[in-house]
Amino acid sequence: MSDTTPELFHDDVFGHAYGLLKAHSRPTTGKADRAEAPAEAVHLDIGDAGAVMADSIQGELGLHYVALVGSEESAAALRSRGLEAHVGQLHGREADTELLHALVGDRRVHSISMIDNLSQSANPTGVLASVRSLMVEHQCELVLSVPNVTHWNVGFKLAFGLWDYTHEGLLDDSHFTFFSRSNLLKTLTVSGLRTFDAADVLREYSDQGFPEQHPALARGTELNAFLRQLRRQSGPDDTVNQFVWMCTASEPNPGTLTVATTEPERPFLSVVMRTQGTRIASMREAFLSLAGQDDTDFEVVVVGHRLGQTELKDVERAIEDNPAWLRDRVRLLKVDHGNRVIPLNLGFAASTGKYIAILDDDDVPFANWVSTFASLARDRPGAIARAVAVRQDIVSVSVLGRPGVRTEGPPERMFPGTFDFLEHLSYNSTPPVSVAFPRGPFHDLKIRFDETLETTEDWDYLMRVAAITGVASSPLVTSIYHWWKTGQSSRTDHSQEAWDKNHAAILRKLDETTMLLPYGVAKDVREWLSDRRSQQQRDLERDLRLMQHEQDTGQLQQERDRMLKLQRVTEILDSTSWRAAGVLRLPARLLRRGRSIKASTYLGATSGELDRVIHDLETSRSWTLTSVLRRRS
Repeated sequence: MSDTTPELFHDDVFGHAYGLLKAHSRPTTGKADRAEAPAEAVHLDIGDAGAVMADSIQGELGLHYVALVGSEESAAALRSRGLEAHVGQLHGREADTELLHALVGDRRVHSISMIDNLSQSANPTGVLASVRSLMVEHQCELVLSVPNVTHWNVGFKLAFGLWDYTHEGLLDDSHFTFFSRSNLLKTLTVSGLRTFDAADVLREYSDQGFPEQHPALARGTELNAFLRQLRRQSGPDDTVNQFVWMCTASEPNPGTLTVATTEPERPFLSVVMRTQGTRIASMREAFLSLAGQDDTDFEVVVVGHRLGQTELKDVERAIEDNPAWLRDRVRLLKVDHGNRVIPLNLGFAASTGKYIAILDDDDVPFANWVSTFASLARDRPGAIARAVAVRQDIVSVSVLGRPGVRTEGPPERMFPGTFDFLEHLSYNSTPPVSVAFPRGPFHDLKIRFDETLETTEDWDYLMRVAAITGVASSPLVTSIYHWWKTGQSSRTDHSQEAWDKNHAAILRKLDETTMLLPYGVAKDVREWLSDRRSQQQRDLERDLRLMQHEQDTGQLQQERDRMLKLQRVTEILDSTSWRAAGVLRLPARLLRRGRSIKASTYLGATSGELDRVIHDLETSRSWTLTSVLRRRS
């Protein structure tokens, strides 16, 4: 390359576009020779942005580079590099087709590129339709690049009222049309193109990553962390800076690029029922309870998991035996792989309701089950609706040779009437049958049940959704949550070790998640902290009393030891043998080198001082010489 030739970088739109061209390039008749007539195989670059790739296209791919640019100035710059350039613009009209065919002439078009200029057209489908006509005639492909307006930088700024045009980049001031993945796909489909390969350019921070200290953009803020985790799970393109796609011609699919602003007709509730076809008696009871609902604005999605032929027939018969109005609202889906979480994701994905509830085939909803959820949803649209389930123990029995169930004892109201977010951070006290989820988190934010979990998947999903939507609670009892004392259940299918492992995994996920605290939780946190401080104060006072007691006890023991030592001194000095040896101590007293020793002298002595006195007395001449007297006594 010459000093004036732009450098082709690999990790940018040009490097990615060239990589696609190279990967899908067909053999040509030979290398292009700029000094002679143009080679047969032509690469057409619409717009001059792709000129960065020109030398590689000609030198490595053996194609003759031809550019269609918007100004004579741009054309002159390309010609100065020895490249073929023509002036003209595509406007999405019939004249575009004539322009392209005239430019190519009788040469064979091998490939076409449009780098970052489709956004500059007010009629992108018309422009692409003209390009497609050339692609069909020459059986060639198009590499297309457009900026991604759904990069998280753009979205977060827009959420706070910022929309900043720049001279170039994602919000180039020359752009008429902005593309997301979905509307770029629609544009291609309407224009008669389809993509078959991609090499998108990823940028964690785009040119729109300013102002750097905006709380939504600065990577160290809690707001940024919360928004990033939501954006990341809701779609794949949060860090895509530019879509770089390889396209081929297909049949045009006339349609509109706009979307309807009105929601389709939906039932209020979709009821997802998992079944393995082994609890037909309880499944029939669940259907009977659904048939008796006060509010019948619901559909039922039955998901059969690993059903054998016998189980499938039993499930189909149980569905068929429902009243016609209910039977017509039931759909049966089947899945033959995965763990017990797979049917939930399949059932939720197939649900059309505004809310989605889980009704396993062994639980029983009361007549107010749907209506209570509906009432909560009206009061707090978009929040999780939670009522109360009572627990009842059941056992497996045989009834006339067929499997059945029998209750063991009365229902117990052991789950709280309100949802406590803080308590749910440690353990789950909300059975699946007692909640209905808004469809938005699953269908719009793409929050899925975690298929790596074997158990407690409902608690994990509940907490991830509750942290975003909040929970509307009712103290009304609306269902029975059956607890199997005998027979197969999730508790028997998985070891306690598996339950503990999944519990720990969920706690770990909660610890790693940035959360919104629901309304009212701040007060709960203050009360909890106040209670904890009060308990800590009580514990401290108790410990201080214990320490004082131990200290007092220790002092008493020390004084007792001192008195015993003082008693020993007294015993020695008052002993017969010590008095008998007084004559031995007389010369020392006469010479005033000694003094009369009395027990009263040591009344205030410390324990250590008394130890030394006892040692001196017991090793003195008076005491050792009279030891024979003590042995005789």
